[in-house]
Amino acid sequence: MEGGDEDNIDALPSVRDLESRFGFFTQPEGGDGPTSVHHELVPTAAGCVTCECVRCKTWAAFIETGGPGGTRQYEVLTREHVRGLAQLILHVRAHLVAAGGLGQGQPLRVLELGAGNGRLA
Repeated sequence: MEGGDEDNIDALPSVRDLESRFGFFTQPEGGDGPTSVHHELVPTAAGCVTCECVRCKTWAAFIETGGPGGTRQYEVLTREHVRGLAQLILHVRAHLVAAGGLGQGQPLRVLELGAGNGRLA
């Protein structure tokens, strides 16, 4: 990765941060087991089912306004996600160089990396 990119990655939440913040995989008070979550399912007039529990409402609000500038998020980037993707791209580049399909000093050109607002790229 380029110099300074690691600082940008560290600004992202980790998977564990999200699990802790939104109570994923944890037992609510009075739960039945280590991963039980009591959802308050509510059918909508459109025939969908939503959940009104605090955890789901908090997560929904994060998805709606947690993107750059308070925008909707269609993907939640984590440190692990971005590091893994960077490692994959470096691996593909090394494979292409080893196979002779890319010169050692040539850049790997990527047509598109995550369609959207450019946040991932």
